[in-house]
Amino acid sequence: MRRNIVLNCMLIFFCCFFSCSSDENSTKNLFPTTEVSNMSSNTEDIVTDLSTRLYASYSSRQTRALNKSSDGIVTPNYFGGSYFNGSKLVVLIKNNDKQGIKDVQKRIGISSFILYKKCSFSLNELNKLNDDLGEIYFNKKSLRDKLGWTAVGINQMENHVIVYLKELCQEKISLFKQEVSSSPMIIFEQMDEIEALNTVQPDSIAFYTRAANALTNIHMGSGYTCTKTLQASGSVGFRAKLNGKKGFVTAAHVLPATNLSVVFNSKTCGTVKKVVKGSSVDAAFVEINERLFYPTNVTQWTKNVLSSSFVSHSSLTGKTVTAEGNTTRKAVTGKITTTELQYTISCNSVVGTLNYNIKRGVSATYTNQKTILKSGDSGCIVYDNSKKICGILSATSYKKTPSYMIFSSADLSVKDLGVAIY
Repeated sequence: MRRNIVLNCMLIFFCCFFSCSSDENSTKNLFPTTEVSNMSSNTEDIVTDLSTRLYASYSSRQTRALNKSSDGIVTPNYFGGSYFNGSKLVVLIKNNDKQGIKDVQKRIGISSFILYKKCSFSLNELNKLNDDLGEIYFNKKSLRDKLGWTAVGINQMENHVIVYLKELCQEKISLFKQEVSSSPMIIFEQMDEIEALNTVQPDSIAFYTRAANALTNIHMGSGYTCTKTLQASGSVGFRAKLNGKKGFVTAAHVLPATNLSVVFNSKTCGTVKKVVKGSSVDAAFVEINERLFYPTNVTQWTKNVLSSSFVSHSSLTGKTVTAEGNTTRKAVTGKITTTELQYTISCNSVVGTLNYNIKRGVSATYTNQKTILKSGDSGCIVYDNSKKICGILSATSYKKTPSYMIFSSADLSVKDLGVAIY
């Protein structure tokens, strides 16, 4: 009898135990936990993955009824954007909507690497205003010149649309509010003229130091030239393939037409096969002669080995990035503040004067305002602290502080060129 009582007690205990375990597992399925499976994993990689998965979840069919952001990703009205603060993914929630927080948790789980922060505006609202301002910026040049209006984009860290003016003074700000928009979503910052960083001058052997023998390896950030009636110089971005053919991606304003021959270390290394001059990116693809040259995933000046993966446009804000170009010949860093940057590229080139619009650029404030990129660095590689590819250099603004590097994101360049990184 005593033995039966003991057995019954044990049976009740195990039933309760498994019942509690089942409830706990059920809760975990609702809010999966995303933590570090390997403590040696890079924090930035973890945060980038969380951000990528969050935006990917917004692209799913379940959210098609909602408004689209400018890159086609559908975002809910509670979502104000996101950014990397150096240790966590900061997710902005409009008015601190608790249901919005729960929705994010259902999408990517609960993680100690996510910080929720209250904001005033949804990303939908910011994108709509940025698009509207972009229409005015591109279509009313006289007004743009009158205001000294350099560019416009979205700063997700500030949860505002940012208007860049050459002169940050009350007179210009008031004039902008009177003639363009007085929306509370706008903040103003100073940015001087945007300058493309290609070098164009009459062809000269002395202009570019030519070695006796061609190098086999073409490293990211190394230099090349292109000669027609004029000679242009730029820097190598990242390696890629187009229709199975190896080559590299660089800036379109340096190589603005197909079939141009590209010279690397005294020999023709390849030919321009694809060019995209706006509206999203400033990018060109050079198909190389594989019998003589090999594009590497190593940077020219710091010898860093980069990943074959890239950071998506939507996950760039807040990152510190490094650029390496052939003129500067060292690592130059900056912190990304603005995406969806709308600006105009105007410069001379080997095929004449260029003038075209970019609507989805990225700007980063130079870490050291005295260490900036220079003419000839155009098209160079831009990457993050995890050695993931972020993009290719397009331009800079440096005559006034703060100074900025401006680049085309890798994912949009890959998409518009139709290439694959390897």
